[in-house]
Formats: sequence, C-alpha cells, structure tokens
Amino acid sequence: MINRSKQGGFSLVEMMVVLAILGILFVGVTEGMKSFQETELGKSNNEKLDLVKQQLLKFVQAEKYLLCPDSDGDGYENRTPSAVVIGTLGNVQACTVSYGTVPYRDLGLKESQAVDAWNNAIAYAVNTQTTDAQKICDKTEAASMFCNLVPGVLWFSLADTPPLAINRGDGNYYICKLGVAQCDATFVLDSNNVLQDATVVLVAFNQTGQQAWDDCSELSTSQQENCDADLYYQKQSYSSGGVIDDDQIQTINGYEIKALAMGTVMTWNAFDSASSAADLTPTYEAFDIAAGDDVSSLYSSDSDVVMINHDVDQAVRLGNGDDYMVIGNDLNANANLALNKGNDSLYIVGSSYSNVNLGLGDDTMVLGGDLTNNLSAQAGNDRVWIQGSVLSGSSLDLGKNDDVLWLGKSDNADSGQIFTTLQGGDGYDIVVFENQASWSDLSASEQSNLQNFELAIFKTGSDGGSGRAYCFLDGSSPSCY
Repeated sequence: MINRSKQGGFSLVEMMVVLAILGILFVGVTEGMKSFQETELGKSNNEKLDLVKQQLLKFVQAEKYLLCPDSDGDGYENRTPSAVVIGTLGNVQACTVSYGTVPYRDLGLKESQAVDAWNNAIAYAVNTQTTDAQKICDKTEAASMFCNLVPGVLWFSLADTPPLAINRGDGNYYICKLGVAQCDATFVLDSNNVLQDATVVLVAFNQTGQQAWDDCSELSTSQQENCDADLYYQKQSYSSGGVIDDDQIQTINGYEIKALAMGTVMTWNAFDSASSAADLTPTYEAFDIAAGDDVSSLYSSDSDVVMINHDVDQAVRLGNGDDYMVIGNDLNANANLALNKGNDSLYIVGSSYSNVNLGLGDDTMVLGGDLTNNLSAQAGNDRVWIQGSVLSGSSLDLGKNDDVLWLGKSDNADSGQIFTTLQGGDGYDIVVFENQASWSDLSASEQSNLQNFELAIFKTGSDGGSGRAYCFLDGSSPSCY
C-alpha cells in the first residue's frame, strides 16, 4: 500500500485574510510611529521655545530692555535711528519691524537653537508700537520695555508702564484659547483668551513653516492667525479633519518682565558716620536729634538734605520740598516724622517706633528694621521697602496712585513677615516678597492682611529659573504663574 501524505498550506482566501491583517497592523504601527515622532518633535520644539524665552528674560535682567526682531536673517536685532531725541541721551532707535525672527546672536544662541524641528525659523513678534519712535521710549506705553537708550538701567516704569489693571497695553497681543471658533477683533472676549497682554510671542510653525514664511495667506484660517502679523494668535493642535494645525506658541507678558527687573530697581548709597559717602551736601547734619533740640529750620519750602548719624528722639516736620533724609539708627517713640509735599526720599537704617507720614508726592522709603507704628504714604507713586517685618500694632497705607511695596531681605529668612493689615489703597499696587517663593508660602493671615494690592511678586528664582513667580490679586482668588 502506498501511503499518501497531505501537504498543509494556506488557501488563497486564508492568504488574503492574513495579508489584510498584516496591512492593518502595519498601518497601525506606522501611524503609531508617526505619532510618537511628532510627539518627540513637539517636545523638542517646546524646549527650544522655552530656551529662547529664558535667554530673552536673561537679557532683560542684564540690560533692562527687550530686543527687537531680526529683520534680515543675520541673527542680530534690527533698529532704525529716528529724529526723536530725548535730552542728552541721543536719538531714539525704534524697532525696524515688530514681526521677524529671533535675534539669536544677541542672545548667545546658535542658529540651530532658533529654528523648529522642521528647520523653519521661529517667529519673534514684539509689541506692535515698537516701530514708532514716539512711543518706544514713552514710559506710559507698553512698547517702552524695548527702549535701549540707557542699557543696564531700567527705563520703563513699574507702576506707569502697561500692562496695568485696566490697561492691557496698546500693541500687546491676544492669545486665543485652543478650539475657539474665531480669533480676531470681532470676537474678543475674556472667555476666549488665554492672554490679552503678551508683549512677546514666539511661534514654531512646524510642518507648515515654509508656507507660513513664503505665503501665509495659503494656510488655513486658524494658521493664518499665527503668521499674519496682527494682534491675534491662536493656540493649535492636530485637528480631526486632517488639516494640520500644529503651531506651538510661547509668550512673555509685561508682568513677567516687571517681576524679573524688580530686584535691582531700588538702590541706595551706603552711609557710615560720614555724610560724604552720599554725594550730597547736607543742609542739616547732626549726630542725633534729641528731645528739645531746635529743628524748626527744617520746616521750609527748600529741598533739604538731612543727615542724622544715630537716633531721632523728637518729632520732626520737613517742609514742602524734595527732601532727602537719612536716620543712621532708629526713629524712636514720640518722634513722629512728617515729610509733607514733594518727591521725598527717606532711609531709616534701624526700626521705626513712631508714626511716619511721607506726604503728597512720589516718595521713596527704605526701612532697614521693623515697622512698629504707623506708616502713611498718602497720594503719589510711592516706593517703600521694609527690610524687617511689619509688626502687630502697626499699620501701613500706601494711599492713592500706583505704589510698590517690598517686604523682607533675601538673605534673612525671618524678615518680611506680616502681622497686621497692609493697605494698598487706590491705584495699581504691587507687593514684592524678597524671601518668599510663592503665594502658598504665606500664612492664611498674611494672605488676608494684603488689602487692595493688584499684583504679588515673589523672590528671584521662584519661577524655577532666574525670574520671579507672580500672582494677580484683583480677582476673587489669586491667579499665579
């Protein structure tokens, strides 16, 4: 008998089924790999955008102004000299363009660090009024953060330069939320925006980058928002309809810039027992002011320079001039101090145990120790730095207008404590914590003791980098960044 063996194998139908399954698996793997690669490229772009932002902020920290865009591709900012002259500082240089590429050479970066994962240049948009020579160095305009008349010296004003509570800053950008139906001037609602006061916008265009630079009008409506150089930008992602909207955006707003520049705004001459250290000629100088001393000559309309090397033990009243007063130790009990009208400066090396009234005007005060009694700043754009703590039984009222209050010292962890109500008053008021890293670092009572402040800024490095974290306080609850 002949044994016949059957040879197994796939039928044609079975083979077709296997091939179909393999095809499905292959497509799935391919799509999965593509998605993985795009995710990795997206991470790379975010890292680049974050790097450029940090370098821009470091530049601000050192030079006290922001760079203009690069308009000719050489890696340097481009400015255009104007006929506008400010005093002896020379001609104003406005930005040549408000929309261009990253000035990577000015930032100490390589060109490869200023392009996206598809090798397209990262777009760098700045406040649109920076091209106006009349506005770029006007401290009441948001564009003044780009004024380079005095490198290394803060030109813009912390309290007068937008953005402010009710002034988003002309020329600053709107950033619309992901998925909003429309992102333009006809559809500007708070609920549609992530941000309304971006001073700088960085955009990585990714896969459609070449088209974005060559002819923006050929892209989808949402993509055009990020390359048409208007005031509106839109957060994007891959759409379900197959149209690629994958632009990635990073921003810098004016509050971040103010927070970064805050640390070195107030500087004072060091005073020993010799008044000559001050570069000022005293109009009144004494070792101390004791009870019964005749200080009636200080009440005049002249601008006085008063140097007291030790304590003040009796009441002092200055006249209506721009006065400068230094107390080398303490303002003791029963020694109420009134500076009256004028743009006055007061430096108390020790603590204040009596009432201080700064009077009307744009006043500046530094208190090296604790505040144990009352401090009234009255109307004016005042700057007050309490390097000790604000103790129970005292009070502080900054009065009208836009004020800045510093609390504590970065090298003294026990300083800057709040044991009583601090009143910001009317206007846009900022409180700066020199040794606290976040809103949550404050006790519940310290948080509640802050009344009518619109912005809180925290110590250097609290943002995880070289800048400062900050919180908006003008809502029902703090919004922190």
